[in-house]
Amino acid sequence: VYLGADFSRTSRDSTDLTYSYIDSRAMIRAGLVQKPAYNDADFKKPEVPLNSQGRFYVGIQTGVTNLGTKLEGSRGAAGTLQADFANEGWSNGLFAGYGVYVGDWFLALEADVSKASGGWNHEHVPDERIFSVSRGYEYGLSGVIGRSFKGGTMLFGKAGVVAAEFNTD
Repeated sequence: VYLGADFSRTSRDSTDLTYSYIDSRAMIRAGLVQKPAYNDADFKKPEVPLNSQGRFYVGIQTGVTNLGTKLEGSRGAAGTLQADFANEGWSNGLFAGYGVYVGDWFLALEADVSKASGGWNHEHVPDERIFSVSRGYEYGLSGVIGRSFKGGTMLFGKAGVVAAEFNTD
């Protein structure tokens, strides 16, 4: 079993503000590795021996997310509107991957899915302008590269692509 922390910030700036958004997220990760990478006796050796045998891993993640948008458009006959809206909420998800050790290096391909409750709802006057944005499911695919150190610690980085579903009203 392992625990970890993660922070990500996804943003999209567009010349059309209806397609711009910022999603900042802090996550706490917990996972379970099916097979140990070392034995207790290995800690008595200078380095933790790692082999190139692949392994499958799964985990859960939870954290706080912030969904923010920018709004720009006409207001009335001669006015314009520019506004920023944002709100925080919880994001929960699952991740799974397959990784292989090459010496002290760990290489993996990881997929994840999460659902967030973050979004905002602006209601001015009943039966008038009501608009909102909420985030649905998010799917990601990432490559992971990490370096294992003596004692079983690992420093790793992750980069990939994300597809997110947004609902607007």
